[in-house]
Amino acid sequence: MSEEQSNFNVSQEFEIIPHQKGQAYPIGVKEWEYLKEKKS
Repeated sequence: MSEEQSNFNVSQEFEIIPHQKGQAYPIGVKEWEYLKEKKS
């Protein structure tokens, strides 16, 4: 890295998990919001 100060700090390590194959289909924004609320 250069001598300049970075604009961000990393506070946690992350592991990237490869995508798993499966079926996907589009979902409307309202339906997605509804499902997110139900999960909470």
